[in-house]
Amino acid sequence: MKTVSMKPVVQKPRKDGFWAVYIRFTFDGRCHFWKTSKVVSSQNVKSKSEITDSYVLSFCSSLILQWMEKLNHVDYSAWNINDIVEYVTNDDSQVSFSSYARTYIEKIDKPRTAKNYTLVLKHLEKYMGTCELMWWPMVHHHTLTPLHTQVSTAHRFRRMPATAMPTKYGTSVIWAKVATF
Repeated sequence: MKTVSMKPVVQKPRKDGFWAVYIRFTFDGRCHFWKTSKVVSSQNVKSKSEITDSYVLSFCSSLILQWMEKLNHVDYSAWNINDIVEYVTNDDSQVSFSSYARTYIEKIDKPRTAKNYTLVLKHLEKYMGTCELMWWPMVHHHTLTPLHTQVSTAHRFRRMPATAMPTKYGTSVIWAKVATF
């Protein structure tokens, strides 16, 4: 599996002599620099881009630790570097897709429709491997690509209401096969 590396670096001095601190993301041979709110003086810059200021390093290290913990809970192997930076720099106050879906399902008047939506939500949560889906991964185009491929090639069976059909052996339940997506 591809890994993401993050490191606090500086690039070039500003006009006032201080250096802006960046977090360098490296993934799949590509780099992305994310600017932090920290700056260091020329005395705290060693060689080309290494920082020696312990306060700035501890700040950046805690930030990197949070981001790596966040990345450990998702499969980012199909993402590009921009997607990874966008994901980790978003705050955690995201809206939960699962809670929104459950609220929507409770408002549905038709019990059969509500049951179908509940089943879809449960299967989607099972597929994604979590009981609490967030909006960001749901709208991300790489997340649902494998699922879309499976759905488009699979045959869909819809459970119809159990209707008794007369046969020569009595009655039986018929399941209707519907066309594919």
